[in-house]
Amino acid sequence: GAKVAVYAVAAEGYEVTGENPYVIDPVTPETTLDKVLRDGERELTSLDADGLPEVLGIGSLKYRHHHQPLPYHIHRDAIEVHLCRAGAPRFEIEGQSYDVLPGNVCLTQPGVNHHLTTVLKRQEHFWLLLHVGRSQEPFLGLGPRERRVLLGRLKAIDNKVFPAAEELKGLFLAVERILELLPRGPERTLRLRTLVLQILISLVDSSARPQKKAIPPRLNAIIDDIRRHPETNASVAELARTAKMSESHFISAFKRMTGQTPSLFRTVQRIEAAKKLLSDGKLRLIDIAAVTGFSSPAHFSTVFRHETGLAPQAWRLGRGRTPPEGDHP
Repeated sequence: GAKVAVYAVAAEGYEVTGENPYVIDPVTPETTLDKVLRDGERELTSLDADGLPEVLGIGSLKYRHHHQPLPYHIHRDAIEVHLCRAGAPRFEIEGQSYDVLPGNVCLTQPGVNHHLTTVLKRQEHFWLLLHVGRSQEPFLGLGPRERRVLLGRLKAIDNKVFPAAEELKGLFLAVERILELLPRGPERTLRLRTLVLQILISLVDSSARPQKKAIPPRLNAIIDDIRRHPETNASVAELARTAKMSESHFISAFKRMTGQTPSLFRTVQRIEAAKKLLSDGKLRLIDIAAVTGFSSPAHFSTVFRHETGLAPQAWRLGRGRTPPEGDHP
């Protein structure tokens, strides 16, 4: 069940098949769980060969180029964890959007439809896919009572996004160091098992802590306004005055709350708005450029290609949409 989804991630090839259209089946069944995926941006491996088959995958994602997002999918018996380090990836979970800021965790439970909607440059996060089957099954070498307690607490996490405990990043980094420096054997397995258990306990504790201080109302209003109207061109100085902050304080606070500078945040929101209009298929590129606040169709195409890796027309055609009559790439 859960192994199917991680096969697809490791193989970078998938198709949506079977009775449930959201379950990913592998295109390359020869890809095994102990295979390490290293492509310069992703360092992912399972711990199956280390005697920890419950850890279907763990590692880092450091996006330096655009990647097409996976479609909505589920993991039948696995919890998926992302710990954001940089950028502000957006996840859709059962149709609702969540912006995951640096230092926050996004956790999806088994059987929950989800996907990463924006896979842009400058995003970095740790990743864990953990098989959490029935409480009677072996789990990280724990005894029956400890197993039931830990699995019960993990499966009871209701928050989709929550602030991570400070030690969580260090635990993921420690796993990476062990995988890099220690050869396979009893000591490596012992250290990895201990670190993974610490990660899971930290996740349980983090999810139960009070949420961090809310975004200041004026800043929150500005962020929401940019999301609703990314076409506006208010300068940083104007936004800072609206927030009643100095420019430097405003930029720092804005980046802390969104993971991006005001200009980059506006650009990403414009690109997201443009994607929706391109998918709709009714407007020409010249109209989409104007509606989303770009100075010209050429500027729109340049920025869109820079952020997504595709020209707007190519993106539209890839979604099966026919350009309106008279439109030009």
